[in-house]
Amino acid sequence: MNQKDMLKKFEFIVNTSQEFMTMINRDYVYVAANQAYCKAHKRKNKDVVGATIDDVWGEATAVIIKGYLHEAFSGREVHYESWFDFPALGKRCFEVYSYPFVEEGETTHIVVISRDITERKLLEEKAFVDPLTGLYNYRYLNQRLDEEFERAKRYNLNLSALFVDIDNFKEFNDKMGHQAGNDILINMSKILCNSTLSSLGNSPQLRKADIIARFGGEEFIILLPETNKADSEIIAERIRNTIALYNFPHYEERSDVRVTISVGIASYPVDAAENPGDLLKKADLAMYEAKNKGKNRVCSF
Repeated sequence: MNQKDMLKKFEFIVNTSQEFMTMINRDYVYVAANQAYCKAHKRKNKDVVGATIDDVWGEATAVIIKGYLHEAFSGREVHYESWFDFPALGKRCFEVYSYPFVEEGETTHIVVISRDITERKLLEEKAFVDPLTGLYNYRYLNQRLDEEFERAKRYNLNLSALFVDIDNFKEFNDKMGHQAGNDILINMSKILCNSTLSSLGNSPQLRKADIIARFGGEEFIILLPETNKADSEIIAERIRNTIALYNFPHYEERSDVRVTISVGIASYPVDAAENPGDLLKKADLAMYEAKNKGKNRVCSF
């Protein structure tokens, strides 16, 4: 078989594969892309090849992708998993492998092969959900905290953690009963997941990338990737105020019992957290400071 026939067969294999295959140069420009990748973006091959990462993905997503490519250009194979929003597929989770393409001792391109693992991830995530609140559980929080802390260190990004504790929750349970306490936890989770009120204007809001988890009992953790302390304080204060004003179901029965929260904030790198556990510990200490200062307030480490 001559070289021309071999290349033709290789091209056929690449373009019939359901995995995404691309090649990107040092200017972050696509020099090759298979049919599956182009179809996912609802683009023809000629509209992808020659385009930049920013052209295809938009600036926000491109920044993250280029971070991994930059690492691969150092000569190392890079493997990661991430959720992407494709025009033709919607939000899907992909396992991504980036391989340095070396010519004359220099990495000139990166070959990227991506595999759709959405169904597997959805099954995994079922094991990471708290059955009462529907939020992520402690196990998932630890996994994502490790991942986000490592990413923040690697790419010099901000990462903030909010430690949220319901004030006087034991007293409330004693007065109103265990089921009423569960109702509070369920409503609390809904408030945390829907903290993007249109009336808040341009103030920072929770995003899809943020991680909300039930830490245990009446404690919740909110991880805010790429969020500095100042913006975290605005988010935390908004959540605290929303809960303080919220009419929980029990209020009609007992006007003497009100639900409030104390929130502690710690941020990387400004708080010099040495590891993921240290970041949570500092947020926890800040939360106890809020308790000691009278509760129903936000304190930063």
